[in-house]
Amino acid sequence: MVGLEGVDTAELLGELMARSAKPSAPVEIIVRHVQQTEPEAKDSIEVGTPGKGGALKVYFDAGASVEDTRARIDRAFEARGYAWRRLLESNGQ
Repeated sequence: MVGLEGVDTAELLGELMARSAKPSAPVEIIVRHVQQTEPEAKDSIEVGTPGKGGALKVYFDAGASVEDTRARIDRAFEARGYAWRRLLESNGQ
């Protein structure tokens, strides 16, 4: 499939319609709309070191409220604590 960025779709449609005026050449036109969203959390901060108890990397949006960023960091620390507890349980400690 060829990308149509920068193409005047009305002009292209008109040309296709003109070419399909011949009864022996039916044309089916399919229009697709593709929407992509970028991740909200483009920024990140890393706390700790991998060799000394683990590093924690938190993704956030620097333009968001301070409360939202703090909540993301708090949830990340909770998740890390849960992961450590599960690891210790699985090792029988």
